[in-house]
Amino acid sequence: MKTLLNILTIMVLLMVTSCGDTQNEPSPEPPQNIIDKSLSYFDGDVIEKYQDTEDGVAVWKVKIRNSKGSVLKFYWRVSDGSLYEMEGETGPFDYEVVPGNNLINFQAALTIAKGSVKNDNLQGWYLKKESRFKDIWVYEFEFDINGNDIKVYIDAASGNVLEKS
Repeated sequence: MKTLLNILTIMVLLMVTSCGDTQNEPSPEPPQNIIDKSLSYFDGDVIEKYQDTEDGVAVWKVKIRNSKGSVLKFYWRVSDGSLYEMEGETGPFDYEVVPGNNLINFQAALTIAKGSVKNDNLQGWYLKKESRFKDIWVYEFEFDINGNDIKVYIDAASGNVLEKS
């Protein structure tokens, strides 16, 4: 009987302790200001919103679908709410995104990328700081050219083509 009482006491203590820890855990959904920031870049309906980790960085992910079916995903740092990455998942890619911070707009970068590969079969795109290009903001465009995936990297500040692969 004493053993059963000790086990029950330990179980209650563990439950109380674990309940107290949940107050320090981050919320599984982003705060409203993160959702509002995403919608200020891209108008549509929020179809997913959650916390995740990208390359060891805690991020809020907000996925938005516009009225034409285009899907754009935003990644915001949980630590300070700054933009970590944008991802154009699904076309049509005929929308505009103005990232600010002296970076060129999405359509300007897309025009440069299309011109560099002489193709407009865009599969998806990213805007992120790219470590292999000295942590500058880079647009990465993925094209399908005759069944081959071709990536074009554009310096998001200058508009220069950095690499095609």
